[in-house]
Amino acid sequence: MSANTVMALAAVVNALVVIVLACINYRYMLSASDQAKAAAKQADAADKQAAAALENIRLLKTQINDQARLKLTETIIDLRHMSFYVERLISVCENQWGAMKEYKAILPDHWSRIVDVAEQNASHLTENLRNIETQVRNADALINDQVKKDAPHRDAQVFKVVASDLMSASAVIRQVLSELDKKRSSY
Repeated sequence: MSANTVMALAAVVNALVVIVLACINYRYMLSASDQAKAAAKQADAADKQAAAALENIRLLKTQINDQARLKLTETIIDLRHMSFYVERLISVCENQWGAMKEYKAILPDHWSRIVDVAEQNASHLTENLRNIETQVRNADALINDQVKKDAPHRDAQVFKVVASDLMSASAVIRQVLSELDKKRSSY
């Protein structure tokens, strides 16, 4: 074989190797393109999932805030009801204690829930809430003791003490209501 033949064969083999390598590169490029498209689709799906998750979180936060606002509103309503009842009892204890036939306790059965919600919204009110509870429980005990007696045997001085306790409690209740109303308006 001559040198020209060997060079021609080497050039043909080299050309075939280049063509094979070009085909392999082309197949690799197609495969890489498919993988890139699949990765892009996955990234789009992940973006959509992330957006959906963020929307769910936003909705949950809104729902939590709505529930907190509702609990606060219920607490304010309960405290206003309690305030009106205390004001009525002050008048009764000062002027009509002899006509009192029955007595309903001032603190609602769900007082602990009221305290919990109030403290969650304004932790600095804890002492005020304790004062309300102490004064009202004292008034409850004194009134209950007196109501059990016939009107002529009731002690007017006890009702004056009760009226004084209730006036103090009423002022604190109004203060707590003012703080909670401010908090509610900030929601």
